[in-house]
Amino acid sequence: MAMSFRSNQSVPDFSPPSFASGASGGNYGAAAGVVDIADALGALAATRTPVDRIYSAAMQNATAEKVAAIGAEASVLGTGLQAYGQTRSAKLQAEAAEKAAAEKAAAQKTSGFMSAFGGIAGAGLKLLTGGIG
Repeated sequence: MAMSFRSNQSVPDFSPPSFASGASGGNYGAAAGVVDIADALGALAATRTPVDRIYSAAMQNATAEKVAAIGAEASVLGTGLQAYGQTRSAKLQAEAAEKAAAEKAAAQKTSGFMSAFGGIAGAGLKLLTGGIG
């Protein structure tokens, strides 16, 4: 059997498909007049997300975070400076005590020499004076 490319239609139909519903074509313009646009927009505005309060809270949180970080950093620096000051003070006190001990030892040494010299000088005077004194 031979193949045929003939169609039953002689002219092709390029019209768009129709989506007609079973409803009647009513007066939609009159129905649109029943809805007040201002009321509809007011209802939307009353229920919208308060973006300004969200941004404000985010900025307050960021600021509080920065303030806390600066406070913590200041506390750490203050503690470090206090520890450095205490260490420096202890070092200076130790150096002063060491210097005072060295001076005291030198003074005792000098005092010992003077005492010994005085004893020797006294004994020498006794010998020179014939035991008088």
